[in-house]
Amino acid sequence: MRGQPEIYDELKKPASFAITPTAKAGLAKLSAARNISASELIEQIGRGIISLSDADSINYQTSLWQESNANKSEAPK
Repeated sequence: MRGQPEIYDELKKPASFAITPTAKAGLAKLSAARNISASELIEQIGRGIISLSDADSINYQTSLWQESNANKSEAPK
């Protein structure tokens, strides 16, 4: 119900931040893998529900870098 907290004990408020298209795609991929929205992914990270580890980060960064480079090589010249 609008105006009422749904999951947490407080209302969510709009927030704005700038990220690269690669980071946006990465957030979409991570949130889709968990069946949650990107907003909820950020919420859960901020609340400590989802923890980030350096190993996960390095593996994920490598994966994104490889995808990004593959897409660049497919672009017309």
